[in-house]
Amino acid sequence: MKTSMRWLSILALTTAAACAWWMAGRPGGQAVDKLVFNHTFHADQGADCGACHNGVAESTDDTKSYLPKEAACLECHDRAKCETCHTDVAHHQARSEHVMDLTFAHAAHVKRVAGDCSRCHKDIKQSTALPIAQPVMSTCLECHNHTVDYAEARCKTCHPTLQTLPLKAVAEFDHGGNWKNRHGTLARSQGAQCLQCHVQSMCADCHSRVAPAAPSQLFPEKVAQETLIHRGDFLSTHPLEAQADGALCLRCHQTDYCTSCHKANSLTTTATNVRNPHPAGYAIRGSAQFHGTDARSHVETCAACHDQGAASICVNCHKPGGVGGDPHPAGYSSHHSLNDAKHNPMCLACHI
Repeated sequence: MKTSMRWLSILALTTAAACAWWMAGRPGGQAVDKLVFNHTFHADQGADCGACHNGVAESTDDTKSYLPKEAACLECHDRAKCETCHTDVAHHQARSEHVMDLTFAHAAHVKRVAGDCSRCHKDIKQSTALPIAQPVMSTCLECHNHTVDYAEARCKTCHPTLQTLPLKAVAEFDHGGNWKNRHGTLARSQGAQCLQCHVQSMCADCHSRVAPAAPSQLFPEKVAQETLIHRGDFLSTHPLEAQADGALCLRCHQTDYCTSCHKANSLTTTATNVRNPHPAGYAIRGSAQFHGTDARSHVETCAACHDQGAASICVNCHKPGGVGGDPHPAGYSSHHSLNDAKHNPMCLACHI
């Protein structure tokens, strides 16, 4: 009986502790106090931005914070009503100061916008909750044209900490689709510009002196996302480049990257169900899907697979006497003698 009572006591204490832990907030931590602030209400009351953000209009150094201090709030609000602004007064903690990551002078901009802070801080007067997002770069570009700065990679005028800030390169700064092919030349001649955003170790990640590692090894989860490296039609034409310079492909992709994709799409003889990539009727003249139409409009797509020189499937079928018939149009022989074929490598594929 005593044992049962002991276990009931332990269970009750455990349950109480669990409830207290749950009521304290999210698992693993106690409740967090949050500030409640309504910019719309204060704007309607005629409050001036500088009254709360003291000194911001005259500031030339935004490495300092101009968030309102408690003393500024107490000029209008009674300290006895803390719950008006704090969601959990009991867990109130001093908040860390916000520090800007820009070289920016409010003093110069306040004059340009005639004191209207909402020109940069969009919808600030309609905001009813915290936090308030900083102005995005598109807002800056409404007045500042950075086309030349972008082209010459002059970003440090405004961004002194690009090496440590997380960048959205595709959204804000596009190197171009062939960047990996030409970045080496530019890095040698304009290395200082690269170092505005990238640390030296980023180069060493790929250009190791011991054994250069391919991006597919260093960043296996990102290789398939590199959509800017290749053209939009690269899927149909990439075998041409792979055959011309396979080592170039291997700088980013390993050989198993190719074989696994081809096998998955049943394009190799090792696939369990080898498929014909062409639609029905592709070889039949007069068919709506006749391959001749594709060959005349974009033969490079055909050559991606059928490009074996004189042994190409085109030559095998379309040589004189072949099942594909005479490849020349009517009257061709009246304008071209057989002697001409001896000096044309294309003609020599059939006319030896």
